[in-house]
Amino acid sequence: MRMLATALLAVACTAAPVAEPIRVIVRVTDGAYSPVPLVRVFVDGSSAGSTDRNGRASLEVQGPDGRRIGVEVLCPPGSRDPSSLRREVRLRPLRTAGNGSEPRAWMEIDFACLPAIRPHVLVVRTDRRAGLPVWVLGRRVGATDDDGVLETVLTARPGGEIEVMIDTASRPELRPAMPARRLAVPDRSQILLFDQVFETRSTPAVRKRPRGPRRL
Repeated sequence: MRMLATALLAVACTAAPVAEPIRVIVRVTDGAYSPVPLVRVFVDGSSAGSTDRNGRASLEVQGPDGRRIGVEVLCPPGSRDPSSLRREVRLRPLRTAGNGSEPRAWMEIDFACLPAIRPHVLVVRTDRRAGLPVWVLGRRVGATDDDGVLETVLTARPGGEIEVMIDTASRPELRPAMPARRLAVPDRSQILLFDQVFETRSTPAVRKRPRGPRRL
């Protein structure tokens, strides 16, 4: 009996310790530092919860260190690609000290659910030429103010272009006439600037014919 107990004790001492679960923090943003809530998260195909209002989901994944897992998020409607985003990662936990307790294993994984469209501020400056209509993609969006400036908010698909035109039909003396420019739309909300300098074309004086009888 004593020999059996000794053998069991030796097996218990040599058995590998049970791997501690690793905390995996999944963070989802819109690609411009704004969190995306209510994004469903999956680990190896199984549902593991959703992100909170801070765009974070805290999961418990069984180790050991070095295990490969597939983490997947399902981007919400209105995203540029509403399908799932998947990453294969290897559990390589960091260590962070608790409040006087033993360190807890954890790691972070970041995803970006990019929106299909983003708001941008369009600023058109015309060196103090007031009252000039501005067109964007064939649609009038306003006219320059007394300082020759127009500011408007527009939405556009990242990675594309928008065509902006300044209408000078009412000011035929301005050059260049009807200037237009194609502006690239960035991935993040930004100020899109169209800065146009005009020159004034002088109009030649029209000679008036004298009235009255002409000498022969």
